[in-house]
Amino acid sequence: MKEQLRKEQPQYINFDTHSAVKRLCRAGLKEEEAESIVLTILDSREYDLSKIATKEQLTNVEKEVAIIKGDIGELRLEVAGVKREVAEVKQEVAVMRQEMTSNHAHLKEEMTSSYAHLKEEMTSSYAHLKEEMTSSYTNLKEEMTKFATREQLLEVENRLLKEIMNIKYDILKWIIPFMIGIIIAIFLKH
Repeated sequence: MKEQLRKEQPQYINFDTHSAVKRLCRAGLKEEEAESIVLTILDSREYDLSKIATKEQLTNVEKEVAIIKGDIGELRLEVAGVKREVAEVKQEVAVMRQEMTSNHAHLKEEMTSSYAHLKEEMTSSYAHLKEEMTSSYTNLKEEMTKFATREQLLEVENRLLKEIMNIKYDILKWIIPFMIGIIIAIFLKH
């Protein structure tokens, strides 16, 4: 076994393994136990002590950790500030949304009222115009019968009917796009 100890482990100037094993055996350990302890001691001497941190290195690490903790504290404060700003923006958006909803309802009410008023006005104007046209047509027809022949009357009547149709067409030509515009405006506001 002694030979094996010397072959497996490098020789250390300050540590006599044979003497150490004999001392441990004299202290009451079995030879195998003593050899195992000596081998463990030799193994522990093989560790690279350069990898162990010095007090100075530990102090530097502690300083860096303190700086990082300070940075983390600052970041937490900044995050809290950003969270407050986000909450304020959310509140402002909620107020704006409420105002827009209120304005939308008011605008929709105004559009509906304007549409109803315009429709009523157009209907009234159309009825009045129709009444005037009918009255004028009847008057003209009566006057024509006094002065014109049947053929002339038919020709005038046809011209009047054409003119009435053109007027109706002109009225519809302006009413329909206006109504479509109102309907589109109402839908776009939604």
